[in-house]
Amino acid sequence: MGAFLVVTGCAVPVTPMPSLSAPPSPAAATPTPITAPSAEEVLRRAASKRVFFAHQSVGGNVLEAIAALYADAHLSAPEDVWVGGPHEVIPASKDGVLAETLVGENGDPDGKADAFARLLRGGIGAQVEVAVLKYCYADLSEDSDAEARFVHYRATMQAVEAEFPEVTFLYATDPVTTEEPGANVVRTRFNTLIRNEYAATGRLWDVAAIESTRPDGSRVTGSYHGQPYEALFEGYSADGGHPNASGSAALASALLRLIATTG
Repeated sequence: MGAFLVVTGCAVPVTPMPSLSAPPSPAAATPTPITAPSAEEVLRRAASKRVFFAHQSVGGNVLEAIAALYADAHLSAPEDVWVGGPHEVIPASKDGVLAETLVGENGDPDGKADAFARLLRGGIGAQVEVAVLKYCYADLSEDSDAEARFVHYRATMQAVEAEFPEVTFLYATDPVTTEEPGANVVRTRFNTLIRNEYAATGRLWDVAAIESTRPDGSRVTGSYHGQPYEALFEGYSADGGHPNASGSAALASALLRLIATTG
């Protein structure tokens, strides 16, 4: 059975990055098929998958938006299942399931990746068709080493991909905030490494690109000490860090489309 996985100290000098005048858009991260499925078909296909979603609070906002999208479309959402540990039995279901867990601790992205891998190895990986790990904006600060965090993320993903060859893995960029330009520089550097590594796979959930793209397609970007960054669009912000209903819906729609078009 296939599975679907999204993953996702010292001050360090941040080397110049490509211009953010036209950074990757959410659409650029996921190639659009010649005939894209309708919104209703996306919901139906996504609801048929067995999904494992490891997250913290921003992920909770996304899950609320997923439920709302199904309710608005008058469609049955996948069964919501809580995963309390690696040996949890996810109920077999004719339709799909959305199994979720709060993974690791905010501020420790390496620990989140390690915990996610343990859950998969403990038995979850054999029970799902889709598995998603999403980092939080709180996982990267101005003092974080973006390169080291990316190296750990990539190594973890390579390991679980080798151990679970039937699992389709998704990747995710780190969320951004409306303020904290220094931290957003580091998050953007991490996200650029993620994009460079994974965008071509067509399986990148580009959380930061979605959050920083206004409805008219323009980007919310800036520069801090000469280093570019992307920031959360105020119209998608609930409190400067967590997305509001509109922002959560944009993130949820992109994730569901990835899930629906996989496998």
